[in-house]
Amino acid sequence: MPGARLENITNLADNEVSTLGKSDTVIIIGGANDISKHEANFGLKHLRNFVNSRQNTNIMIVTVLIDLICRKHHV
Repeated sequence: MPGARLENITNLADNEVSTLGKSDTVIIIGGANDISKHEANFGLKHLRNFVNSRQNTNIMIVTVLIDLICRKHHV
């Protein structure tokens, strides 16, 4: 979902991953749109809630490169 924020990603993923178990892995790639809008803490809150509610599924989180985002937005 290009342009989505972590809130949108985790909300949509709730239904998709509800049946996954310990042998499954969810990979979340996101955060750039939260950081570019200076709302990284808001995105992290949604990510933390998503992870905490998935104790029986492996979750891999891929973060964004802060330096590249700052250069793009001249921060």
